[in-house]
Amino acid sequence: MQVELTCGKNLPSSVSKAEPKHRREQRKAGACTRTVFENGAPVATEVVAAKPAAAAPKAPRQERPANYDAATARSTQNGVLVHFENGANEEFTSTRKAFAALGLPDNKHVKFRAELKRAGAMAFEHGGKTYNFVVLA
Repeated sequence: MQVELTCGKNLPSSVSKAEPKHRREQRKAGACTRTVFENGAPVATEVVAAKPAAAAPKAPRQERPANYDAATARSTQNGVLVHFENGANEEFTSTRKAFAALGLPDNKHVKFRAELKRAGAMAFEHGGKTYNFVVLA
């Protein structure tokens, strides 16, 4: 007994004559076929797996400006200027350092920083006080 596995349209002509019509159609659609031979003659043919359907095409990537440098964009750190209610200002090298120095909740700085970078300037309220942050270029 000999077993042969073939996929697609590569089936030998001896098998294609012996297999039923519906199996030929499955094979032409890209299915894999396992054929069992005894004394050189095909005894059984079965479809074991169909090729997966083609994936939906991906959306094209958004075009970036010709002068865009990803490494520079990732490594850019923006300082912040904090305006206090009493009129004083203080400059920090990062939003995280400003939150730590001012005793603001550490778990809030990541989301706030993302929104701050998009907006350019935002207010943060904590403990009844308002801190006005401005991104420095």
